[in-house]
Amino acid sequence: MTTEKKNRRFFIGTATAAIGGLVVGAVAGWLAKPPERIELPGVTVTETKTETRTITVEKSPTTVVETLTSPPPVGLTEYKIGMITPLSGVLAEFGAEQRDAGLLAVDEMNELLEQVGAPHRFRVIVIDDKATPEEALKAISTLRETHGIQVIIGPPTSGSVLAIKSYVDTYGIAVISSTSSSAALSVKDNIFRMWASDRLQGKAMADLAKYLGIQNAVIVYRDDPYGRGVHDIFAENFDGNKVDIRITPGLPDYASEVATMSRAAESFGLNEKTGIIAIIWESEWVNFLSHVVSEYPQLQKVKWIGSDAITNPGILPPKSSEEFAEFLISVKAVGTTAHFTENPLGTKVLQHLKEKRGGTPSIESLYMYDAAYVAMLSILVAGKYDGKTIVSVIPSVAAHYNGASGPKILDDVGDLATQDYDIVSLVKLPEGYKWESIGVWSPATGITMK
Repeated sequence: MTTEKKNRRFFIGTATAAIGGLVVGAVAGWLAKPPERIELPGVTVTETKTETRTITVEKSPTTVVETLTSPPPVGLTEYKIGMITPLSGVLAEFGAEQRDAGLLAVDEMNELLEQVGAPHRFRVIVIDDKATPEEALKAISTLRETHGIQVIIGPPTSGSVLAIKSYVDTYGIAVISSTSSSAALSVKDNIFRMWASDRLQGKAMADLAKYLGIQNAVIVYRDDPYGRGVHDIFAENFDGNKVDIRITPGLPDYASEVATMSRAAESFGLNEKTGIIAIIWESEWVNFLSHVVSEYPQLQKVKWIGSDAITNPGILPPKSSEEFAEFLISVKAVGTTAHFTENPLGTKVLQHLKEKRGGTPSIESLYMYDAAYVAMLSILVAGKYDGKTIVSVIPSVAAHYNGASGPKILDDVGDLATQDYDIVSLVKLPEGYKWESIGVWSPATGITMK
């Protein structure tokens, strides 16, 4: 048996165990044709055994590129799932990783359904929202009006989810977001979140700053729902001196903001009592580090804490400069990200993404993988492709699902009920750079270092 077949069989066993007995008769093993995939806009298609056709979508300047596998056999029911994720812009690497994790889950489910002779297949329609609210709203409109979509996985960002909230509530569309975390989304609606509210992460970062002895915090944060949300909870729970530096998302360069950050740190004192608290995204980290490494060596004297985005794949080699990774190691930068309890399925998904994309995949990718599974299982349990019906079963399906990222029990507003956070530090291993857990923060017990 080849290594690839062994890996497939491994996925069959571990994923089937995770699914348990939720879908009687329909869910039981793998191996089938991959789903049809549509990626919008301008996504480069790398598969060679597909037929590609271009369609112009009405009411939109966007060109829709459809990547089609062989059509499903006659008589099968096709369920469509929309995926909204950034494939260009400030979170392109992160979004592409999210896409690949979600598509892996759908490929596996279709293989499972074919093996047991089930009369269903899932088809994925992927739209790039560039991590902007405007593009997210265009995406959800296209998915419903052009493709009749009733179930969405993603978007992974809070700003995009907030942008589509009114639309999906109006039209009864079920949304399962992988990693959106703004506390502003903690309301009962059609949106479910695999990731917990930032109320927890903001508290975890404040506790971490205190643990590290930081008395003066220079807080750099995005002026968007994610950045403001984490910032506000951090500021509320941090008792020391604070300077806020709010940045405009999506700028081509942040030279002036980095200069302001450096001056603020110097005013507090370039020592271990001063900390830079960065609540920014992947490409912003890269830009900030490019200036810090070349122009502000004095910032090696202060402490650095990042929110979960510090672990995004685009910050490290091979996607980015080795100098940036070495700087983060030299300053002993730490970050907070959702706690990952090692499990066979999660480890295999991460290994798959590493082999496919290179570098070290982020834990966040597992949350899109799980969002896809919860969506597909909910459609099968609902027994019909109707958004309102699917919304009604998602909490129960999630409560019985233990996936790649762990259990998915939701609270009464559809958010992940609770979440621990790993405290991570960057290390260089023979196979490359990796964020390793050096401690855990829990809402119940606070920080426990390893």
